[in-house]
Amino acid sequence: MRKLLLGTTAVVGAALIGATTAAAQTAPTVRIAGYFDFSLGFINDDADSNLPAITSAVVVTSPTGSTAVAGSVGNRGSISRYDFRADTEIHVIVEGKAANGLTYGVRVEFEMDAVGLGSAGTAFNTDEMFATISGPGFGTVRLGDTDSAAGIMQVRPARYTGFNGPRVNWVNQGGTRYMFAGMNDGADNTKIVYMSPQFAGFDIGLSFALNGGEGEREVRGVGVDPNTGNLTLGNLQRGRIDRENEFTGALRYRGTFGAVGVAAGFAFSTAQAPQNNVALGSIATRTDAPNAYSVGATVTFAGLNIGGEYTWGSYTGSGPGNTGTVQGRRDSNHYLLGASYTIADVTVTANFGRGEQQVQIGSGAPADIRTHSSRLYGLGAAYTLAPGWSAYAYFESIRDNNFPTTVGGVTAGNRRNTNAFVLGTNLTF
Repeated sequence: MRKLLLGTTAVVGAALIGATTAAAQTAPTVRIAGYFDFSLGFINDDADSNLPAITSAVVVTSPTGSTAVAGSVGNRGSISRYDFRADTEIHVIVEGKAANGLTYGVRVEFEMDAVGLGSAGTAFNTDEMFATISGPGFGTVRLGDTDSAAGIMQVRPARYTGFNGPRVNWVNQGGTRYMFAGMNDGADNTKIVYMSPQFAGFDIGLSFALNGGEGEREVRGVGVDPNTGNLTLGNLQRGRIDRENEFTGALRYRGTFGAVGVAAGFAFSTAQAPQNNVALGSIATRTDAPNAYSVGATVTFAGLNIGGEYTWGSYTGSGPGNTGTVQGRRDSNHYLLGASYTIADVTVTANFGRGEQQVQIGSGAPADIRTHSSRLYGLGAAYTLAPGWSAYAYFESIRDNNFPTTVGGVTAGNRRNTNAFVLGTNLTF
């Protein structure tokens, strides 16, 4: 792996830390890491079936030159059940060591094919970027855009490669993408994180973020007011349109008893609710202050790993703790069970879970509030072909009751079934 010696940076770092013995230091090095993933998916989704007929307006011209508009109904469209997918990230990791024994550095993760509405899937942006300071008796501090302490240290059961991948990457969205995400999933908002060393098997983590924004700029996006050409007020990270003063924490235990390994933990996330809407005015429908709590445990013995988690709180959407529930609705929850068995270079993993969130079905008034429930089960296997290179396969089935929005052939309030079989290969370097 290529390493670049940055002598000038080492001199500046020594001056800042107050080191006196140059021989005890390690000058910062830069290494490149990341992954590349390629997969083939076979998808059977209710949203792709029973699609509505296509209607259009046809202009008819008569022999005399007059015109008329006639309604026309076309055939129902068909959607392929197969597709390829490629995903890659490049990570730049800077690492150095000070004379006092502390290590320091920076990690920047570049998404090479970021996607979004209207994007061709070739956008280039950062996923996480943060500085680190750590030491054996000190613990680790992260400064920047990174996962929360609750998300990093949450104890979760084993999950097969590609877990929840079809619902995120392969099918039409709509409503909650998936209910079995980890704490603060997707929340790389700018924050301070501290994770302690391990004492008698226990360690703790804490993190704090001022708001839900991330990055080095003062804006959350690139929205432009069409009347003035200026950035819209709703894009200001200081606009109070997202959660504020987010505080998360985790307490974890990891230990061994003979040939048995045990891990258990508790994680939480709390924050204040948004104060403004995107126009910096009053909010018509307020949400409760977002919070989430999770307990989990795993037991490992002779290649077998069994565990589970239970997560609950005032949150909605895909990331527990990120967005509060609408006032008056019940809290959300999910549980997830997992078991894996490793023999030689093969790992087989099975998962089962159920989740619930209260949602408004459609957009009618008065609001039709129902419980959107989701059931997941899946089975996957991964085989190590060579160091860093693996092949995998998995089957995943998700059934949603009271699906919140109309997506393709699924109308709001109905049941949606998604089944997927995926074959793939992953190279991590």
